[in-house]
Amino acid sequence: MRAAYPAGTFCWVDLATSDERAARRFYAELLGWDEPAGRGYGHWTRAGHDVAGIYERDGVAPAWSSYVAVADADATAARAAALGGAVAEAPFDAGEEGRRAVVTDPAGAQLALWQPRTHAGAGLVNDVGCWCSNQLQAPDPGMAVDFYRALLGWEVVEEAGSEPPYWNVRNVGRDNGGMVADAGPPAWVVYFHVADVDATAAAAVAAGGEVGFPPTTVGIGRIAVLADPQAAAFGVFAGRTDP
Repeated sequence: MRAAYPAGTFCWVDLATSDERAARRFYAELLGWDEPAGRGYGHWTRAGHDVAGIYERDGVAPAWSSYVAVADADATAARAAALGGAVAEAPFDAGEEGRRAVVTDPAGAQLALWQPRTHAGAGLVNDVGCWCSNQLQAPDPGMAVDFYRALLGWEVVEEAGSEPPYWNVRNVGRDNGGMVADAGPPAWVVYFHVADVDATAAAAVAAGGEVGFPPTTVGIGRIAVLADPQAAAFGVFAGRTDP
């Protein structure tokens, strides 16, 4: 369980979708979540803890967003622009929960910044059925390495001999995701921990989703990248996670 996140740590994920009702049901059934009550911005829960957010948004492609905790969203967004990135969404107050901004890194991927107030982030992570990792996929993620080191204080180290090239990301001594060279559009891909990647991929397809990257065994487990019926991409992982 998590009650707080150090600055620079991924802390929350949410889904902007074109069909909130359908997406709520799809992920609840696929990952064992409880659906949010009411309409508007909602929190999926598992075992009584927040695990992810959802809201309906017209005019944009459905997509998952990755959030990083920061002490000052305004200052961090301004620094991102000064370091060669861009501010995609100016800082704004998200009610009493916190202050949010979105920046674009030099590799072309967007990342949300979260200055917490009443909502620190996900209350449950890494367990089966929960969000467990964030991976930057871009044709040249190396373009963003120095940017994130300077912006968020991350330790980013390229894994020797990896193919495709892969960078491990750590923050305050803990695993904080990774970066991988990929030909697709630049994006931070959200991964969820599951008991069986192959079975989850089959269930997603049966529910109207698609497989973008088929189940594959990697060094630390098994992964796949899927898409929900509204075409929002997300990853699934089976293997060892941090406690």
